[in-house]
Amino acid sequence: MKLVKKLIWAAGITALAQLMAVCIYAAGYDPHTLSDFGYRTVDTKGSGTLVFQEDPGGAVMSGHSFNSGDQIFVNLKWREKGYTLAYDKGEYGFVDAAYINWGGSPAPSYDPHNLDDFVYKTVNTKGPGNLVFQTDPGGAFMYDHQYSTGSQIYVNAYWRENGYALAYDNGEYGFVDAQYIVWDEPSGDPHDLSNYGYRVVDTQGDGQLVFQTDPGGDFMYAHSFNTGDLLYVNLYWRQNGYALAYDNGSYGFVDARYIRW
Repeated sequence: MKLVKKLIWAAGITALAQLMAVCIYAAGYDPHTLSDFGYRTVDTKGSGTLVFQEDPGGAVMSGHSFNSGDQIFVNLKWREKGYTLAYDKGEYGFVDAAYINWGGSPAPSYDPHNLDDFVYKTVNTKGPGNLVFQTDPGGAFMYDHQYSTGSQIYVNAYWRENGYALAYDNGEYGFVDAQYIVWDEPSGDPHDLSNYGYRVVDTQGDGQLVFQTDPGGDFMYAHSFNTGDLLYVNLYWRQNGYALAYDNGSYGFVDARYIRW
């Protein structure tokens, strides 16, 4: 009889817990809200690739793999059991938050899919072939989006990832090799501080990051930064691989490879 009572009590507690869980989920935060997502850099710390999982610590979802240095679109505000929710190619999945470089600034990351920042540029394939959309930087080709030399392509004017630009055509986004786009001087005033945010410096063992008067120009040694320092940089603008930064009343150019975007 005592055993039966214990079982009934345990069942009641379980049912109450399940009911509470349902109520909390119904009234709680929806982690799939894409307005709370932003791009962050993957750092696998030498542990291979970061992959989507169906649940925190659950089964692997094929087709969503990320290497160190890749950008991943993740929820910036939410965690569950050390995992965060990510979005890629129309699907959500859980990724281990320990392998995301969350950066030094709480400000939301820039969304490169913002069509307000896209402009038409001319393609120059530097040969007889076509420029083709790819699913990821260096990924699979999307052959229904091809451009010959001289044609116009609608691309993000400010954003790059591993030498690729994001392009838009006929309702779809794709990555294109930026060296085959005819880029001119970035539009807008790159000194507009409303477009700046703090990002972490990572010199990758190459000493200090120092302001330069021009891209690749003379060094401004009064503005030197070590790995881990925060630097106030233009989040959207590049020129020849350099970003514009601001420190102590002065602007200067810094090699964008040494910023954790």
